[in-house]
Amino acid sequence: MLVRTAPFRAVGGFAEQMIAGEEAEFCFRLREKGFAIESVDREMTLHDAAITRFGQWWRRSVRTGHAYAECAHLHGGSPERLHVGAVRRAVLWGGVCPLLFVLGLVAGFFAPWTFLLPAAVLTLVVLMTVRIALRHRAALKGFALDYAYFVMLAKLPQFLGVMKFRLLRRLGRRSRLIEYK
Repeated sequence: MLVRTAPFRAVGGFAEQMIAGEEAEFCFRLREKGFAIESVDREMTLHDAAITRFGQWWRRSVRTGHAYAECAHLHGGSPERLHVGAVRRAVLWGGVCPLLFVLGLVAGFFAPWTFLLPAAVLTLVVLMTVRIALRHRAALKGFALDYAYFVMLAKLPQFLGVMKFRLLRRLGRRSRLIEYK
């Protein structure tokens, strides 16, 4: 990214405590001070995340959830409500749905009708996956369903990242960088 010196200094640069999501948080503060963010509609660089294994992808997704939670904590009360929606989606799809699924399975041994709960949760997850795939089918052509699958799967580690941020905050401890490479 390219940033003019005066706006960078006016908002105090990057927030030192951010372990991830620092660009979104920085740009939020720029917009809040009335500065404009311009995006060039051309590829200017390649970002090689060097993610070649599932574990790396998982850790990066935990880090993403942590970043969502920290940004929402810092700026969720603003009119923009920075990353509040992302935190809610991580909690719903990565926390509440898996919990209801497991509770339904366990309760099904005591009350057979509760087996309907895991089926309902699974149906909702499949429908949301299809919705995401349909929304991105034009841009992603033959990879929309793959994309949608991983968007939904990422909610699990994102939820863990949200919970990690909240737990460390409650304990009064600072987060450390979540390495994924």
